[in-house]
Amino acid sequence: MSEKARAIVQQLPAGPQINLFATRLRQWLMADLKAAEDAPDFTESRAKALFRAMDVLDDPTRHSFERLLDNEANLRLLLHDLLVQSELAENDEVVALAATSGASESEAKPAEWLSLLTAAMAWKREYPVGQLDPASPPGEHSPAGQVVRNAAQLIRAQVVRSATERDKLLRRLSQPVATPVNPDDAPSLDEMAESAPGVADPQFYRPPIPVRYPEYTDELDDVEPVENLPTPPTRGAEIRITEDDLVEAPPSWQQQPALRVDPPAPERMPEIRITRDQVPAPPPPSPLPRSGVILPQSAQGMSPQARPNMLAGLLERFGANQEMTSTRLRVIVQTHPDGPGMQALQVSVSCRGIRSTVAGTTNRNGHFLCELPVPVGKGLTYDVEVTWPRETGGETEEKSITIHNERTEFELPFYLNSYKS
Repeated sequence: MSEKARAIVQQLPAGPQINLFATRLRQWLMADLKAAEDAPDFTESRAKALFRAMDVLDDPTRHSFERLLDNEANLRLLLHDLLVQSELAENDEVVALAATSGASESEAKPAEWLSLLTAAMAWKREYPVGQLDPASPPGEHSPAGQVVRNAAQLIRAQVVRSATERDKLLRRLSQPVATPVNPDDAPSLDEMAESAPGVADPQFYRPPIPVRYPEYTDELDDVEPVENLPTPPTRGAEIRITEDDLVEAPPSWQQQPALRVDPPAPERMPEIRITRDQVPAPPPPSPLPRSGVILPQSAQGMSPQARPNMLAGLLERFGANQEMTSTRLRVIVQTHPDGPGMQALQVSVSCRGIRSTVAGTTNRNGHFLCELPVPVGKGLTYDVEVTWPRETGGETEEKSITIHNERTEFELPFYLNSYKS
């Protein structure tokens, strides 16, 4: 704690003198820091707008700071911190201004502390306070930004200070300032013996608060007698155990005669026979669920002229005695090898000499799966056509593949990049 700042604060006896000194100090700073005659005055509202524009002091903290200014003790701590951090306590004009304000008895309005704190920090850095404009707030690391940030830090320090720390600083602030002692004026031992011993209580003294321990309460000292006392126990007759009581008695199951129960004779039941008429017929097999695979319609029981599908056309081509089976064909449509699949592209599968076709669209992965009939032991060539999107030309690409029954699935890829090239 600075001795000079403490001496200045002690020259101000009450709250009106503190507000008067703060008002005069603000006027002195504004006159000293004014850059030009036409510069706008740095008022309290301008300081609030500047803090809000730079986002260095929120409104709840500012409201808490304004409530602290209602107490005279908090004003003394704020003024002391301001004089120390801004180095105004070292200025002789500020010391003279405090002396004249302390001797004055006139009533003063509450000081504009936000603008005073900002002006004090600007005076320390020799920055003209008239150039601080809320419409164009300064940068965070600029000299003007550091002025506003230091003022906000001083305000925040006053708000977050605890009551215990505030009382401790007030006791130190109320102690008299030590003056340098002249060796010639030092009292002798005889004079010291006649002087009054002890140190006077400080101006701001808070008596200790009595402690009430929860385990001790005065109200519980008077114990009232209990009216309904429990009935005392009564003494009964003596219990004596003789030798006859110690003889072991046989268990109850040995005292009663054993009960004999003869089991009934077994009875032979008639022979069980099961005939074929009693056996229920097995239920018919349940139909298989749809697999989502496009399968050509069967031509059993129908003539090729009545239903000219793909299987009927193959039977007409190879003969009705030709044994047929089916094999899967998976058409893969991608933008490039191992790339993303192209969805909703039209795919058509046909066989030469047969008018029937299998058609559909690709799924989200770009796959089109169909099951095609092939003769057993022979290969069959199918033509696959893919219609590309309209933005790529909308043309149709055709490929051929020969499938047989030795494999269960064949794959035929289509790539958009290779088609464009």
